[in-house]
Amino acid sequence: MFTRVAEWPNALVCKTSQPRVRIPPRVPMKENMTNRTKSVEMTREASRLCQRLFPQWSKPPFMGELQNIILLGQDKGLDELHMSKAGMWWLWVRNLAIENTLTREAKTTLWQTAISTSPDNPVNIVTTRSPELLHAIIGKGDLSLPRSRSALQKISGISSNSNQFLPTKVTVIFADLAIDNFEAIKSACNIDQKIEENIQTLHDIIVSLDIVNIRIVKLSELFDPPKAPHPPISIDGWKKIEIAHKGSFESQQREFGWSEERARQHNTHLAITMGLAGQAIKQTIPHAIMIHNEAFIERGALNNLFTPPNDPLPVICLNDLLKNKKAKL
Repeated sequence: MFTRVAEWPNALVCKTSQPRVRIPPRVPMKENMTNRTKSVEMTREASRLCQRLFPQWSKPPFMGELQNIILLGQDKGLDELHMSKAGMWWLWVRNLAIENTLTREAKTTLWQTAISTSPDNPVNIVTTRSPELLHAIIGKGDLSLPRSRSALQKISGISSNSNQFLPTKVTVIFADLAIDNFEAIKSACNIDQKIEENIQTLHDIIVSLDIVNIRIVKLSELFDPPKAPHPPISIDGWKKIEIAHKGSFESQQREFGWSEERARQHNTHLAITMGLAGQAIKQTIPHAIMIHNEAFIERGALNNLFTPPNDPLPVICLNDLLKNKKAKL
């Protein structure tokens, strides 16, 4: 039996040392010039192809990004049709995300995903759902799960739009770990039983909405918190946790009456759980793209708490979250 709200006493700050400067071996001048000439020729060819395939987007910053996709596609020997679809898919994804929330490394991963997919190896849109039924039992939600229905409708639309360009399926991660207000819920019901009821209701909603190519996976099935090797948290990781805590505390104080200390403890546990989940998703779900559809936008970065900085799990913080936040303000 796993622990739903895991303690992580071994969280450490990992100070990274500066890398040593390595002087590369000399390359013969003639060979170096030949490689440089080939690179210039490939870039020029990619530029010409970009202007032909994407005439409306042949300007910065789009042109440089589309050229990168074309270069990756040419390296894999893809035809123009696949590269065209990959480029249009990227432009669609780009428009989904809040501006400046995608790192260069995340973009590169998305470009590689775009040119690597096939009907047998599709894009995998990943999203999470909180245990809405558990919150409803203690008066913090509706037993008919309207928020889950709305979220599933939204992710179905995103999947359908993605599928217009590239083969796409959906994985819904049911967050049965690090549950908000856990003690109150535990005293009000049998949590395991209600989790199964919640998941069954999600399946019923999926059938009623006629959503296809979708599966539900419990978060606890991706990893077992007490047994999971917990990497040290870097200085940058602690900064992400602090930013997410500040973005959540006011709501937690208002909804649950939590103190600063109680909220910080929960938010740290939640961050580590999200980090381990992101790490597990990256390792087990090919071509995974996380759709962050949560009011607390700052939590989106926590999915990459433990992934390599140069190979992150792409996290799309939907731009309509920011629009809704501004509307409320």
